Amino acid sequence: MADLPERLFEGMSQLYSLIIKNADLEQIPPTLFRPLSNLMALDLTGNKLRIEPQALGSLTNLIQLDMSNNSIPFLANTLASLHHLKILEMDHNELTNIDFRRFPPSLTDLSLRHNSINTIHFINESVSQLRRLDLSGNALENVASTGTVNVFPHSIRLLDISFNRISYITDNAFAHLQKLTTIDIRNNHLTEIKETALRAKANEQRRQVFVSGNPLKCSCSIQWMIHPENKEIPLVMDASQATCTSLVHLDANMSLSEAYSSQQFLCKYQSECLEGCECCLRPLGECRCQSTCPPGCTCWRSASASLRVPGENVVSCHRVRIDRLTPIPTMVTELHFPDVRMDAIGIDAIGRRDHLVLLNVSNSRISGLTQEALSQFPRLQTLDMSNTHIEALPHNALRSNPALTTLYLHDNKLKNIDLSVLSTLSSTSLKHLTLGGNRNQFTCSCTVPSDMQIWLLSSDTRKKISDFDDIQCKFDETNTMVYLYEIDPLQNGTLCVSMSTTSSTVSPTLDQTPSIGVSQSSRKASVTTKPFPTAATILTHSSEATLEEEEPPTDIILSTRVTSS
Repeated sequence: MADLPERLFEGMSQLYSLIIKNADLEQIPPTLFRPLSNLMALDLTGNKLRIEPQALGSLTNLIQLDMSNNSIPFLANTLASLHHLKILEMDHNELTNIDFRRFPPSLTDLSLRHNSINTIHFINESVSQLRRLDLSGNALENVASTGTVNVFPHSIRLLDISFNRISYITDNAFAHLQKLTTIDIRNNHLTEIKETALRAKANEQRRQVFVSGNPLKCSCSIQWMIHPENKEIPLVMDASQATCTSLVHLDANMSLSEAYSSQQFLCKYQSECLEGCECCLRPLGECRCQSTCPPGCTCWRSASASLRVPGENVVSCHRVRIDRLTPIPTMVTELHFPDVRMDAIGIDAIGRRDHLVLLNVSNSRISGLTQEALSQFPRLQTLDMSNTHIEALPHNALRSNPALTTLYLHDNKLKNIDLSVLSTLSSTSLKHLTLGGNRNQFTCSCTVPSDMQIWLLSSDTRKKISDFDDIQCKFDETNTMVYLYEIDPLQNGTLCVSMSTTSSTVSPTLDQTPSIGVSQSSRKASVTTKPFPTAATILTHSSEATLEEEEPPTDIILSTRVTSS
């Protein structure tokens, strides 16, 4: 649209509402609105205005003004003269900072959504009647409690600062807002929200707050969101949608209620005495319910820990020498020792820890285990020994850990796994196992399969191994490294091509599989063999030093891709 004629509205003094939207206006003649002395509502949305028009100054009775979806980068003083203006909308402009002195004192409702505002300036008594302020979708990074920058007018009742970049709210940031009832801080960058930042005074109405969409950490500072103790603490209206990330397991995200019920709201500590513990007061002697964090480590405990319900006690130590650590807390539930130097001493040095459920010694120099090492942890559920120097697991190494559900052994130097260990892994509650990585060098064969190779024929076993396709082995027939699935006799087209009988066809299932044969009559492509016992049979006799051969019902012929010489 071309520029509007200056005398366009002459004789329209009784006009109360005017809409000029999506007209591509870049400017408005200064005297255009002078005849509209009674205009109360003006809509200028969807134009190309770069500054609020001076023509607005003549609209002394204007109550509602909408200048959304323009290109206004800053505010002059024109709006301050509109003494009856109550509702102002300037969404989707290019504003970067706001000075509340640019607005008339009569303003009650201000919407500045989806600008680029990173700073607000407030001086006492300006916009003294403002009730609702919407600053969602801007670029605010913090909220202050004192001064004149990034503080809010005292009169506000409803405040929306969602979808900003706020990462920090100072204590008592909203304490001066005595009429504030609702705060929306959803979808910001807040990792913690202290109740001291949002709380009201005792005689004020209880506040409602919306917090979901923030990258909250499951720390003590947010436990108040689940069970606020009194009316001074805000009521979180969307607690069921809010989530937090574990302070220890960074890939674990959970609802606030789940974090509370599993005692995952953690607090850092240096020295901590459980509620109800009496021995902490003794000057000397060991106190099992007192925890002191070893130097060089970081420690957390559950926010609601007590002697009756100890909760979580996590110790994490990186790149320290275990032989120089002070005693590890006896109540520890998780022990993280990645990159720890423990080659000479090993896991035995940790000592008995009856509450330990997770042990992580990944990326350490540990080269072996004793039979007794893991028996110190009777409640162990997760063991991470990935990327270490372990070459073998000793006989019965896991027999004292019936609760073990997760075992990481990938990227080691394993060549085989003892039958007793395989038996334990089959009989325990193990659900997740890793054995892959090119540092593990198991042996495998179509004619003389290893214990582990036979064990892996079971479908129940394979379901537990998350990295089966990454397990490599040294193939005896060719003296080369292959992937274990490449010699799977139950799959067509593998190095151990087919299994058939001379008198009848055998179609073994994964759970009832005749094992691969042991005798080779000649170096031909077809090899006549005797069947091994099933994986289940081998594990039943795992305590035997040697296995008795069982008389097979049929002969089994395995065809390999070995080229005869």
